[in-house]
Amino acid sequence: MNLRLTTAGRALLADGTNTGTAAVALTHLALGSGSAAAGAANDAKTALITERDRSALGGAAEVAGQIAFRADFSPSASYSITEAGLFGRVGASGAVTMIAYWTAGGDALAAAVSGAALTVGGVLEVQAAAADVSVTIATTVQFGDPALALRVTAVETKNTGQDTLLAGLRTDLAAMQAAAITTANIKEHILTQEIKVVVASSNDAQGNPQAATHRAAGGPVAGVSVSSSAGVTFGPGLYRVTGFANDPTVIHQLGFSAVKVLEAPHPKKDSYLVDDLVSIATGASRTSVGSPGVYAVVLFIRRIGDAPA
Repeated sequence: MNLRLTTAGRALLADGTNTGTAAVALTHLALGSGSAAAGAANDAKTALITERDRSALGGAAEVAGQIAFRADFSPSASYSITEAGLFGRVGASGAVTMIAYWTAGGDALAAAVSGAALTVGGVLEVQAAAADVSVTIATTVQFGDPALALRVTAVETKNTGQDTLLAGLRTDLAAMQAAAITTANIKEHILTQEIKVVVASSNDAQGNPQAATHRAAGGPVAGVSVSSSAGVTFGPGLYRVTGFANDPTVIHQLGFSAVKVLEAPHPKKDSYLVDDLVSIATGASRTSVGSPGVYAVVLFIRRIGDAPA
């Protein structure tokens, strides 16, 4: 893009009084979709034929009679850029004037696309200028696509948040691993917290019939209590009951009427095995031994969860 000085622009640059604080300052670049034949016929123009967008300038100080400038645009509509105008003023408060103009009989400099970032740069030749010339750099000029910059920042913020979350999860996992139950304390946990051994017997040490007695060993099991007078009491829940008895009717006398009793393979059938689930939905189920007899029962009770709905 070869910008041609306008008549007004030449006058500003030729004025030797336009120096110091009254120097000519380039302020912005305008783009348009109008066109005309290139050449001196456009020197009298003071505005674009059809201006579409304008943007404040960024640039560099004069070097060897040249000033480099650039402007960043975010067009609100799509069109072919067929004209451009460089604007400036004298000092900080002078009237804004089109200093240079470009058009090439309808040839397009570039295509403006709605919503897409567009950067236009150029160089202004000022070798013969009697005036001082500079570029007024706008503090709002952004290099690159502002929308893309926002998206990149959002992604970086998201990644930072994810890294923080992952770091927290790793810390939690390390703590869980450090406190993991080992083989040794798994055994202790089961024996002291989840299993109650109930021994019901009506025999004394010599095998003579006695009043029914109950004894409990092991750790506490939620909802289960044992007493010699009341028998075994269960709260709502799902229980695993395993053990043995010398008579299957004794199991039922304890209140386990729904528990399966498996006969032992011994031909005398003097020991019966028990292995079943007991589900108690509501309230408490109190079990007690019936009339005294010669029997012995050993049950292992473990609560494994709530009763099915």
